[in-house]
Amino acid sequence: MKIKKLIIIVVILIISILFYILFMRKNGYVGNNNDAKLLAINTYSNYATGIQFYGTAIFDNGYIYIWREYNNSNTKNYKIGTIEGLEEYILNEAKLKIKKVSNNDLEQIKELVSKIEDNIKITYPGADQGTNTIAVINEKNNEIVLKESGDSVGENYTKEAQELLKLIEKYL
Repeated sequence: MKIKKLIIIVVILIISILFYILFMRKNGYVGNNNDAKLLAINTYSNYATGIQFYGTAIFDNGYIYIWREYNNSNTKNYKIGTIEGLEEYILNEAKLKIKKVSNNDLEQIKELVSKIEDNIKITYPGADQGTNTIAVINEKNNEIVLKESGDSVGENYTKEAQELLKLIEKYL
């Protein structure tokens, strides 16, 4: 009799944990994600043979989101060419990872973002490869590209940019 009660309690506990992970965190009920701002992003986009758009994003509360989009099915509902539209897309369509940026790394990232200069020269050596972009968003809501590869190539070689790349590549 006691074993049956224990099994029932364990099953209820497991279902509760799964519900929390799958639904509550994804929909922003944990951590007040509505006030979160995009901090760093790693995206890949290719429009040559069909639409591909995927990536990883870090928000200023330390949460990490991932997404994979094919054939523009969800992106067409958002203005992903703007920071606001991209934030909205990520918060509504991307999946929240369980892993979070450490508080120490998050503070270092924020400090470096406040000091970074937009110092990158982009070249366009290819076509139809797609483009991978790693960027940060500063306090003025401006995107500062740290590194691009693929159809467009370039890297910000300032000290702050290189430190940022090392920090955020652990999570992106």
